[in-house]
Amino acid sequence: MQKIKGILILFFITYFWISALTNSASAGGINVDRAIGVCQADTSLSQVSFDLYKSHFIKMKVKKWNESKDNLDTQSQWEDNMYFLMDAWGSAGESCIGGNKDECNRIIEHTKYLADNKALRNRYSKDDWDFVWESKMFGGHGMSHILFAYSIAIQQVGIDTETHTIIGKWARKSVNSNSNLNMGEHGPQNHHLNFLRSLSLYGLIWNDEKALKRSEKFLLKYLKTINKDGIIRNEAVRGHRGLYYSGKAIHAIFVVMDILNDAGHNLYTDKNNETLNRAVNFYLDASNDNMLIYPYAKKRRHNKLGDPKHQEQSYSQNAWAPAFIFHYKDIYPNTVAKIYENDYVVEYFFYDVGRKDGSLWGIMDSKCFLPGDWVGEYVGKKNMTNKVKTNPDARPFVIIDGYKFYTDGLFQ
Repeated sequence: MQKIKGILILFFITYFWISALTNSASAGGINVDRAIGVCQADTSLSQVSFDLYKSHFIKMKVKKWNESKDNLDTQSQWEDNMYFLMDAWGSAGESCIGGNKDECNRIIEHTKYLADNKALRNRYSKDDWDFVWESKMFGGHGMSHILFAYSIAIQQVGIDTETHTIIGKWARKSVNSNSNLNMGEHGPQNHHLNFLRSLSLYGLIWNDEKALKRSEKFLLKYLKTINKDGIIRNEAVRGHRGLYYSGKAIHAIFVVMDILNDAGHNLYTDKNNETLNRAVNFYLDASNDNMLIYPYAKKRRHNKLGDPKHQEQSYSQNAWAPAFIFHYKDIYPNTVAKIYENDYVVEYFFYDVGRKDGSLWGIMDSKCFLPGDWVGEYVGKKNMTNKVKTNPDARPFVIIDGYKFYTDGLFQ
């Protein structure tokens, strides 16, 4: 009798074990073992209500892009809310990978809600030219942040196959609805890289080789736009923001390459490494001498404001630095030394990285995924230098993509 009882117990244990394996999705995504730094965040999805999604991620109505007002001062509350949401998703992924299981479960809950409501799906036609570019930009940014956090959560707490499949079908349709690879009269530019991030994340999570190969093919096409002098031609022509868009593009390239690398598509080849080294060296040189980029910037393509002889500098456009240092410190030590010597990288990124990191373009928090000597050398030291101006402000705000957004106006 005891023997039969033991056999039955063993049978049921085996049955439930096999059942659990059958009904649990194969967890795939960003290599969480790369999170070897400090992974913590202040913003959480607990601060996000589903009602906010309804008027932003679900029924996304962008305003017409106006080239003559290409600056953040003209942003609406709707756009500020969108940036807040994406910051919350970036922070959620970092908290989850840092060990906050409640946030991991919250990520899955919110993702399922967005999937059920067909969120972040572009609904503008190509004929709505000044609307569709904006729609696909926000859609690409949003999907990248959601899928990145989701890929972490399913590895940390697991997910059942049915839910994972439902989310996968939504992700495929929403990601592809924001494809802009066949748009643009001047060839590859930073908006295309924005789409590649979400496409490569989808391919990584659901093992879609077609999506991964599509991302790889277009990224290689983009790298060909970097000339022998390291100038990213389609970004350098953007007037006083030529360096701004060049820096963001370099950052996005590293992010896409890291995602593809996690999927088994290694683009860190000698040829591509040298191309990126040229681009970074030109960027650093042109930061110190804006006249180097002026022959391109004077075209003022889609950026009529400002003086192309005086290039804009910001936090987010210098956020590529940790990725270059992490990947190339042993290959290009002279360039790494040059980065540390560049006042703009030091002032606009390193000195500020203690309170803001992981831009819209980066997704990944550098302190978490790309730690290095720069963390110990600069983080927390920004108040010890007179280079960085302090600006006390009583109104509540968040720093997103290197810019300040007031949160007391959210949900209006």
